[in-house]
Amino acid sequence: MLSQEEFRNLYHSQFEPEMKKLERERFRPVLSGAVGALALLILFFNWSQNSFGFGLLLVIVAVASWYYAKLLYRDYRRSYKHKVVAQIVRLANPEYKFFYDHHVPLETFIKGGLFYEFPQDYTGDDYVSGTVEGISFEFSEIKTTRGIGQEEKDIFHGLFLRMTFDRHIDTAVYLFPDGSDMERGSRYWGKQLEDRGKRVRMTSDLFERKFSVFSPKEDQARALLSPDMIHTVLELQKLIDKPIQLSFIGRDVYCAIPYSGTIFEPELFDTGLTPGIVRDIYRHFMLVERIIGLLNIDPAPVKENDSTAIRPSETEPVMAPPVPVPEPEAIELTEEEPVAVPLPDTTLNLPLLAKQVNDFKDHVPSRDLISYLLALYPSIQNNKEEVLTQELLVTLLSESFSSEPMEMDPSWLSVSTIPERDKMYRRTKNAEDLDSYAKPENRGWGNLAFTEEVLKFQIAELYKMRGNQLENDMKQYGVASETGTPWYNFDPLSNMTSGIRQLIARNPESADIDWSVIGLIFQLGRVNA
Repeated sequence: MLSQEEFRNLYHSQFEPEMKKLERERFRPVLSGAVGALALLILFFNWSQNSFGFGLLLVIVAVASWYYAKLLYRDYRRSYKHKVVAQIVRLANPEYKFFYDHHVPLETFIKGGLFYEFPQDYTGDDYVSGTVEGISFEFSEIKTTRGIGQEEKDIFHGLFLRMTFDRHIDTAVYLFPDGSDMERGSRYWGKQLEDRGKRVRMTSDLFERKFSVFSPKEDQARALLSPDMIHTVLELQKLIDKPIQLSFIGRDVYCAIPYSGTIFEPELFDTGLTPGIVRDIYRHFMLVERIIGLLNIDPAPVKENDSTAIRPSETEPVMAPPVPVPEPEAIELTEEEPVAVPLPDTTLNLPLLAKQVNDFKDHVPSRDLISYLLALYPSIQNNKEEVLTQELLVTLLSESFSSEPMEMDPSWLSVSTIPERDKMYRRTKNAEDLDSYAKPENRGWGNLAFTEEVLKFQIAELYKMRGNQLENDMKQYGVASETGTPWYNFDPLSNMTSGIRQLIARNPESADIDWSVIGLIFQLGRVNA
């Protein structure tokens, strides 16, 4: 953490020159908006003296000025994110990844289990991920609401943080501050919290006054919430001075910190030319490191025949896309490893798949990724009526190195939105429907349609990057496409291998197989080095 004097010197040498340039950019949308307001004032105070044509002209000037002001503010905001926020992220840690127009995925937000109301509108920005003391993390600003119009209700607005620790509990433990919607729900809407378990009473009176603890397994909740952990959570609550919510699920810890206003956004009608604004953003990143450091308590030792103890995780922590993560050790395979374990046709043997794809390099011709995807797409179309098995999957992936590619549909070039499987959540009616996501036949968005959209999106992206990003000799270290999307792998083998690594990191042995797995492999392979 920089001292106040160090930060002041750094601000004047590094940030102030750029922020002076940004001040000039900030005045442009303000001036454009002022022109629009002036046109309306003239129209309002001289309504009876204006001809219809002149009045219409004033209305057009006002609307055009405000629309232009909106475009100018968008450009100013983008510059602010790149020149200020991104630089502060690098100041906090040069290894952190920052995407101002991304956010923590909805699926991750849902898995945290901290809110019983399902969001109908889910937005966010300023996605940051990295590693602190060996602990992987991701966070972003999130705003979720439900309802429409006057009945719209905020569910959560603030920072949502996920951390992956090298410890594991075989249950879930939820900590809700007294007075929160979830805590009140435990008293008035008990059915909403059935999957969170029952209230667990703790020995600390102060902790009981601050938090309500829920868990399906009371003994494991108490094993996790040791006196040291209770003291840590109380210190964390005091440090943040906001009603934080926490959940411990497997290796992951989720933390929701509410905020009433925007966190990393530039002010339009107030100068950003002060060290205090930069320092406040910097403190948020340091706060995340502080949270991780406080919660990184050594797990309780595993006792023989003690199913309630917290145990070290057997796999390396890996974060979700859209950012690169370290390669997990679980996927390092040798030819001697007995991976060919017979599994049902509806199950994907991930270690075996990794070996099968790795063996491609010995017998398939080299091919650029665009041609490969254009060959894979019609192969999928020709077999989409079949049930996808591991044998069929490997055949499709292998034959696409040599089969005839299709002509690209020019309409695909307009595809600019990253396909997200968690969009299916928006179609659910209630919380119980979320369980159906585990059933392949119910993944309406996540099966064949998801894979088709992933291939279209990546083909369009690669076409647009020809002659530009694809010519970058350092592209394997990551480039942003024309749409600002991160790319790390540009040939079929590295793309598939990276994607399968991420699947194995989440489930080291096997997973259900359906047509969405092809899209998921290439989706993960694109954004992970």
